[in-house]
Amino acid sequence: MTVDLTGKTALVTGARHGIGAATALALARAGARIAVCGRRDGDCNEPVAAIEAAGGKAFDQALDVGDIAGIRQRIDAAADRLGRLDILVNNAGVIEPMALLADLDPLAFDTAMRVNVAGPTAIIAAAWPHFTGSGGRIVNILSGAALRPLRGWAAYCASKAALLMLTQSVELEGSSAGIHCFGLAPGLVDTAMQAAILLSQTPPDPAAAK
Repeated sequence: MTVDLTGKTALVTGARHGIGAATALALARAGARIAVCGRRDGDCNEPVAAIEAAGGKAFDQALDVGDIAGIRQRIDAAADRLGRLDILVNNAGVIEPMALLADLDPLAFDTAMRVNVAGPTAIIAAAWPHFTGSGGRIVNILSGAALRPLRGWAAYCASKAALLMLTQSVELEGSSAGIHCFGLAPGLVDTAMQAAILLSQTPPDPAAAK
């Protein structure tokens, strides 16, 4: 099935490489203009160049998902440059800390919850006013880890389960305004996150990761 997104705009987080970069490229190939987001200015120059080489339209946008206080300003800047916002993909996330609960660093756990849950929540709240009268589409990248516990992955499982509930909450509150939220668990993908899993001292079944 071919999807025509000509005239649409999209913002993708965590798009420096992996699933985020591939998602940005696919949206651009369908005709959308893309804000390709990484933590720092210039992080996404490579995927932007790939999109432009394929005839698409995109720009690099600094957006640190863990910097909650700075998210609204970054989203406003991207939306102003796009003209409006039609599609939001919350892809940025972290797998760390991978440790048994007895050894878990609570500050690292807090960071995971901030990046994987609080950040996407702040992004959605900041993006909400930029969706037009016709509404918008939000995609949160989930994981099989949202549905079952995995040894050594308490932070990732808990944060992805919270993101799943956030997805359902956004759909509940946004559907009347035409804002619909979807959760996507891509399954096993050869990304940098998978490499981190393989290097972990307590790796569970990698098929549960995004």
